[in-house]
Amino acid sequence: MKWIQRCAALAMILGLTACGGSDNDSSPPNAAIRISHLAPDAPRVNVNVDGAAFLTAVDFGSSSGLKPVAAGSHEVAVDGILPSGTATVIGPVSLDLKPDTQYDVLAVGKLTGSGDTAFGPLVIERPDQMPAGGEIRVQVVHAAPSAPAVDVHVTAPGAALGSPTLSGIPFKTYSDPLTLPAGEYQVRLTLPGSSDVVYDSGPLPLIGGADLLIAAIDNLGAGPSPVKLLAIDSTGATPLLSVDEQAQLRVVHGVADAPAVDIRVNGAAPTAAPLQGLAFKGNTGYLDLAAADYDFVVTPTGATTPEVINASDVPLKAGTRYSLFAVGQLLDPAGETIEPLLLTDTGRAVATEAQLRVLHAAPTAPAVDVYLTTGSDISASIPLLKAVPFKGDSGYLAVAAGDYFVTVTASGDKSPVIGPLPVTLSTSQVLTAAALSDSVGGVDPELLILEDISSSQ
Repeated sequence: MKWIQRCAALAMILGLTACGGSDNDSSPPNAAIRISHLAPDAPRVNVNVDGAAFLTAVDFGSSSGLKPVAAGSHEVAVDGILPSGTATVIGPVSLDLKPDTQYDVLAVGKLTGSGDTAFGPLVIERPDQMPAGGEIRVQVVHAAPSAPAVDVHVTAPGAALGSPTLSGIPFKTYSDPLTLPAGEYQVRLTLPGSSDVVYDSGPLPLIGGADLLIAAIDNLGAGPSPVKLLAIDSTGATPLLSVDEQAQLRVVHGVADAPAVDIRVNGAAPTAAPLQGLAFKGNTGYLDLAAADYDFVVTPTGATTPEVINASDVPLKAGTRYSLFAVGQLLDPAGETIEPLLLTDTGRAVATEAQLRVLHAAPTAPAVDVYLTTGSDISASIPLLKAVPFKGDSGYLAVAAGDYFVTVTASGDKSPVIGPLPVTLSTSQVLTAAALSDSVGGVDPELLILEDISSSQ
């Protein structure tokens, strides 16, 4: 049996509420179009239809939901948002839209890909009709360019693997739309002919009335699975993570007057690096942790007191990376103390840009301005960031690849307190630059550069 016909069972993975389609009662009848960004290394995009703005700043893993458009001939163009402006990366693609029909325009592949994995559009059409309340309609597409062909196993929850429901499904292949009954199922993906599971949905209830496109996309999160599923409906997209999806945590020692420290996780004392003996400006690298709430206690190395940080019930979510900075002063004349600062590391390797996040982690410094310039002289330059307070950060900023100088000044002042420091930024690289300073012990202000994602990853 052809895999398209056999993928009926794959629809059983869904646990989403029903969402309505486009309005088919209008006169003249409309078509419906949905744009989804599934290209893992492409920048955010703007979408134009017939030369007019249709959607703005669509990011990887997101979808527009269904939008009604007049039936007939239309041109769709996708513009990548670059640090220097925009550039058309798809199209214009001419679409002859039929009435009462849904059109999915998927941006798939990689900008750095070639052949079958090269970046481009994948257009899927299907009738615009809703399933009955006790049924669900689903269509499935392999949209993960980094993943090989996969076998798909759909079973009752907890059942042993047998022959795959679908065998050897390649990139950019999609099923017919299928109407199926409600129920609870489990979907697992393996490499062709293998019983080693690379994605496991766990139990998933299928709720009647939903109308969905299910896409397997590259997993850029913190778990071991190379893919995750994305359930795309009339309003947007919802990720379906593998049950073994983890969180990742990096701990950074940013307190200049504190000694090397040990980090206890849920009461367990460390016995070796990186959690034992972490010194100023050191970091643990990203550590894999089960998604859960954690207690973190920080003490001087080899001691159980004083507890300079005692953070309880810190939530770490599946598929998410975090950086936990220790900031402040041990000997603070104002009576403040060392404290934890948890950041969510949402940066993504993008083939057209570097991403830079700037953090003010200098307790003795006032609000600061940050300059990123091609030369060392900032006298005529406008700051990239203005009046960043202690513990404030910029979020990830898209920056063109190149050689720069980073300079930090007190807000409104052109006198450098850090820099100018040379830094080279590469495409697909994600960096955090943390400003550290402490007057205790003669420590001068400085900039700590952390590589969140390297250009070679």
